[in-house]
Amino acid sequence: MDSSVSKNTTEELEIQTHCDPNIDDIVGVAVGPRNDLEKFINFAETFCPFLKFTHCISNSSVVFLDTELSISDRQIKSNLHFKPTDSHNYLMYPFNHPRSCTNSIPFSQLLRARRICSDDQDFAKVSKQIISFFEQRQYPQRVLSNALKRIQGIDRASAFAPKTDHTPTRRIPLVLSFHPSVTPIVRAIYRNVETLRHDPSTRDHFPDPPITAFRIEKNISKHLVRASQPQAVVPDTPGTFPCNRGRCNTCPVVSYDKNLSIVGPNNNRFNVHQHFTCTSANVVYVLVCKRCNILYVGETKRRLADRVTEHLRSIKQNLPGFPVATHFNPPSTCSIRDLMVSAAISCGGSDHDRLAAETA
Repeated sequence: MDSSVSKNTTEELEIQTHCDPNIDDIVGVAVGPRNDLEKFINFAETFCPFLKFTHCISNSSVVFLDTELSISDRQIKSNLHFKPTDSHNYLMYPFNHPRSCTNSIPFSQLLRARRICSDDQDFAKVSKQIISFFEQRQYPQRVLSNALKRIQGIDRASAFAPKTDHTPTRRIPLVLSFHPSVTPIVRAIYRNVETLRHDPSTRDHFPDPPITAFRIEKNISKHLVRASQPQAVVPDTPGTFPCNRGRCNTCPVVSYDKNLSIVGPNNNRFNVHQHFTCTSANVVYVLVCKRCNILYVGETKRRLADRVTEHLRSIKQNLPGFPVATHFNPPSTCSIRDLMVSAAISCGGSDHDRLAAETA
């Protein structure tokens, strides 16, 4: 849900923001001097060194996700915004999908535009653009005309109204894998449903016609596999191994050496005897510089990948006050390409156990 926050950063500046906790975008309206607003933004950018903000200030209009906000007659006006990178590759109409599904897509997009556009003239222009997008996807004029006719009978206030019909139904679902050949079967059932309703043995079970539901059949993408499969790792194999999750930043810097031997500052040698991955938690870990063999020993109760991601961010942003970031940035000759990560010890869940193992 949207939340509203008011912050008085100075006596003259009031900022009202509206944000969604599921996204990382915030839009706000500031009343006061622009200098005070810029001071507030500078404070937000330095509030946490691990967070990076980008901002846009305008006296006329700003873009927030798919919405363009502007000021007209001392009121905030909203309009639908199409990003330059939008391809508008909606589902092609001739594709093998239930017609009830494809026929509803144009209306749903027009309903979305009706909710966003606060001005009827803007909505009329946007509607023509949306219709042109669906014409390029081979939607018939009959479907597009019906969608336009339906949306023209809905004002903006009604578009936001939730559905109030929650009457429970006793209709029995008929679940089928969709294929054009099943359409005659469905039609035959509906033609003969009256027979079921009047038959003494079935009328109690079919007071209403059954409701047809289609499941998605497996397509070619469900049968394809990756060209290169990751090598299976025996769970008992000692060492630290990549988790092979998508978008894991730790996998590229994980040590692949199964026999990694860690040499401490006093020439004490430690061999890894346990099995770890990027998702291992409650561990003592080691960051190794492959160029100069300097070690950084740390501990975390979170997943190893979460902690290493913070180290990688500090290196890329060259954050001051972070020893790891200082070592892998100029004037040092070492770079982030020289970083290697390995978990060393699996600890209990208490902070005391991890700290004791880290300093051992």
